[in-house]
Amino acid sequence: MPVDWKSSHTRALHLPTLNLSEKGVNDNLNLDLSDDEELREQLDMHSIIVSCINDEPLFTAEQVHFSAQW
Repeated sequence: MPVDWKSSHTRALHLPTLNLSEKGVNDNLNLDLSDDEELREQLDMHSIIVSCINDEPLFTAEQVHFSAQW
């Protein structure tokens, strides 16, 4: 039998702790989405990694292991 989360005792204990309420999501939020593109570019892991490759030499695992022994 599946558990009904909305009527469970565990959920009733979680709601006060998490400060959640039964209210619906407020659709009238005025969110500034103009910085989303800039933030996406700053957090783009591919561009971060590619830009770092040109700055430092690449080593193989054997080279790293060999240099760690000395």
